[in-house]
Amino acid sequence: MSRRPRAGVVGTVYRKEIIDTLRDRRTLATMVLVPMVTYPLMLIVASEAALVEREAAKNRTGTVAALTAIPRPIIEAVEGDPSLRWTIRTGTTAPADRIAHARHIIDSSAALVVIAASSTAAPALDGLGTARIALFYDETEPGSRDAAERIEDLLDKTADRIRGERLARMGVTKESLHPILRSTLSIATRSEVGGELASRFLPMLILVFIAISCFYPAIELTAGEKERGTLATLLTAPVHAAELVAGKYLAVVTIGTLAGLLNVVVMTLTVMRAMAGVSEHTGRGEISALPQPTPTMIIGLLIAVLLVAALVGAVMIVAATFARSFRDANNLLTPVLLVVMMPAFLASFPSAELDARWAAVPIAGVVLWMKALLLGRGTWDVAVGVIGASIGASVLLLGLATRIFGDERALFASEGRRADARTLFLGAPDLGPGSALAFASMLFIGNYFLSAFLLQAHPLVAVAILQIGLHFGLSYAFVRWTKAPDLWPLGRPWMKEAYPAAILFGLLTWVGVSIPLAWIVGMLVPGQDAAAKALESQLDLSGVPLPLVLIALAVLPAIAEELAFRGVVLGALRRRMSTTGALVLQAILFGLLHGSLFRLLPTAVLGLFLGLLAVRSRSLWPSIVAHALNNAVLVTLDRLAPEAIAGLGTPSAAPLPVFIGLMGLAIVLARRLTDQVGDP
Repeated sequence: MSRRPRAGVVGTVYRKEIIDTLRDRRTLATMVLVPMVTYPLMLIVASEAALVEREAAKNRTGTVAALTAIPRPIIEAVEGDPSLRWTIRTGTTAPADRIAHARHIIDSSAALVVIAASSTAAPALDGLGTARIALFYDETEPGSRDAAERIEDLLDKTADRIRGERLARMGVTKESLHPILRSTLSIATRSEVGGELASRFLPMLILVFIAISCFYPAIELTAGEKERGTLATLLTAPVHAAELVAGKYLAVVTIGTLAGLLNVVVMTLTVMRAMAGVSEHTGRGEISALPQPTPTMIIGLLIAVLLVAALVGAVMIVAATFARSFRDANNLLTPVLLVVMMPAFLASFPSAELDARWAAVPIAGVVLWMKALLLGRGTWDVAVGVIGASIGASVLLLGLATRIFGDERALFASEGRRADARTLFLGAPDLGPGSALAFASMLFIGNYFLSAFLLQAHPLVAVAILQIGLHFGLSYAFVRWTKAPDLWPLGRPWMKEAYPAAILFGLLTWVGVSIPLAWIVGMLVPGQDAAAKALESQLDLSGVPLPLVLIALAVLPAIAEELAFRGVVLGALRRRMSTTGALVLQAILFGLLHGSLFRLLPTAVLGLFLGLLAVRSRSLWPSIVAHALNNAVLVTLDRLAPEAIAGLGTPSAAPLPVFIGLMGLAIVLARRLTDQVGDP
């Protein structure tokens, strides 16, 4: 039986798990009925309860007691309000502990609010002084709070009336006391305000809903089947562990995504319905306070939901697979669920914003990206890091789940240790697409994360750390770990045309292929020039001698990246894939590693040509030579003739014949190599 995951088998497992999950009425109720009923019901109950309380407060008479002697104007003001009534109108001398005395009066139901005045209050109001008035109320009693608010309003009106009388006696108008009329206006639109509010709770809700929705399906499809004995039956079929994990994983992700989206949609519709109702009564158009959706926001949020479901589903599958029974899985996944949901609180902090460091952190980066999208600040450049880190983490987790499913000690353990953790975590993986993707994901995450921390370092130091420490170091460790030295074919090329072809590729590909492709990308995705200038400012090597720059930007990347991609990644992919498929996939991964949408297509095409050289020559040396020459030409021209490089960055008809000729030569050479490439 082939060990390569088959799409048909994965699809069969996926359909089985989806159907079995959806047949469970509890799942359907949790996904569909609960949110569609709960949110509107909660809103209706809350709004009607508030309405009942307001109406009851209007019809309730607020009882007021005097703790001390109260000035005549205040007594008359309270008597003039039909919703207030004195129970103790004349107070005595103020007691030593006024708060304790006021508490006693309120607790004995003699009054809802107790008023106390200073001993000089009455003379102050008769003259030009200030009367000090204190109100005591019970904050836990709605009637007491309402009565206190009404008395505060009465006191303000009484003070304003007395102030006007004093000014009239002095011959001064009220306007003369206000030399400055201040107004504060927000420039934010109601939609922007709505976006700011939504950015604080919507990412949190999406993560929480998806995590909860993935919780039970993950347990049911792993520990549940283990406990019922159906997992053993399933494994007797000609199904590889990777196919089984992929089908179950897709089922969990589907359930989590649908449930998360449904919860958010129902909640949004409920809020819109509530605001529309308020708008109908007030005429203020509160519906405009919602964030106005844009294509970028919608597409970005959909991708973010998928990324969250992919990450959370992978975490749940791995954790549940370690469990011995359904109950054990509940105990094991409950703390995992809490840990997974912790990044949700990042969105509620105003100072938490997405940057390069957060983008490399799975789940947290997605939450902050959703927040940025709702605020209208989501950029696709940062999204590359978020998407890459999320996919990389998901691939690593799925690889671990596949290994667990392939270990009978973990899969069928009913007592004792859940699994031999040392073997599962430290044992060498089988070479194939899974290990290749996991390795590329680790490269991407490491490259993105380290780059953020090396921004303050000298560019030469940063490049050396990334190329030697990360690319070379990780490749060397992987080759030693897997005991597969053939992943680094460093012998002599078997074809005599290897080095001439490498030189042609190195000298012609950048100008015949990369620049025309960059023109196409620039026309389709505006902003390429700004991205190039930003990269140039980060990698300022103007004061560094050219030989050192060539070593840093041409020689080191050529060696380290070829060992990593045309060595480890391409070699692992070819163990289970056709050569053509492996070449294309490693080229795409090579383009993604560079972390820019603008550079993705030209870099991927370069990676495809370099892969052709490595496969055809059965050695990495020709691709290293071509890679080094390609980078060296660009670095040298940028140092010695920057105007020429700047001119080539702008589409022009003048060099088109040269480009077309060079592209034709490169394509002929590539086809010549491709015709001789077969499966190993």
